[in-house]
Amino acid sequence: GGLGCEPTSWSDTSVQPNRRYNYRHRATNPAGSSNYAYAPASIYTTPAAPASPYAQKTSDGSILVMWDNVAPWANSFEISDSANGTTWTVLGTSPVSEYTHNAPNQSVTHRYRVRAKTPDGKWSAYSPVSNVVQLQAPPNPPTWGSLGPAYDATGTVPTTWAHNPVDTTPQSAYEVQWRSSS
Repeated sequence: GGLGCEPTSWSDTSVQPNRRYNYRHRATNPAGSSNYAYAPASIYTTPAAPASPYAQKTSDGSILVMWDNVAPWANSFEISDSANGTTWTVLGTSPVSEYTHNAPNQSVTHRYRVRAKTPDGKWSAYSPVSNVVQLQAPPNPPTWGSLGPAYDATGTVPTTWAHNPVDTTPQSAYEVQWRSSS
């Protein structure tokens, strides 16, 4: 249709988040239309945050972090780690939907969050926080089993307990202390 003027700009007010847009323009006059002029690059809107982050220990002592990419145009992901869920440290980036946290601190818990980045540098919001991963940690105090009735001076006193790991590591040693009082 005729515009009645010679516009040199236009605004797209219909853009949606998590999309890629490609634009082209052409001019028309009574003699016909020009060829299209294509925008030099795609335009990306804010990507959707990654979903369902999950972390698991691996056999070599590292932690594998995985997530669902719901931003089809994302080409990079930033992974952050936290011991307490409040203070976050950026670990690095990955071009795919997983990241291996090598040599994590074994004395703290780990939880992760991820954000996506478009090719033109727009960041998503952060994902929800992953499950908590605990690497090797000292066990909780054992739970006493049964102590029998009084024993005579020449007998033995058997004791039992249940190992209470924090991190599912089996018991590898024990220490028993006793004290005699008269």
